[in-house]
Amino acid sequence: MSDAVDWSLLPESQTQFIPYFEKYGSIQYDVAIYTKFDCMSPGETKEAKWLMDALDLDFLSDWIDAHPITENRCSALVCFTIHFLSLGRDGGVF
Repeated sequence: MSDAVDWSLLPESQTQFIPYFEKYGSIQYDVAIYTKFDCMSPGETKEAKWLMDALDLDFLSDWIDAHPITENRCSALVCFTIHFLSLGRDGGVF
């Protein structure tokens, strides 16, 4: 898989979230995610909570199923953003 991101694969309704997919999707491993949680500012925590509420996770999960993360970076960033947010929600971070 190339490191280049082809955002044209992302449904237009989700393109407003590209900066967040780039920001949070690049943090892929649980240890790095928990480290990020430990140093998040209140503003970052609020932003992540907002993003969790704003994303249609069921829609994006279906989209990821149709665009395997091993085949394109766009899908991987979306997938890892969802993973980041889910760990934060489930861990009570936001």
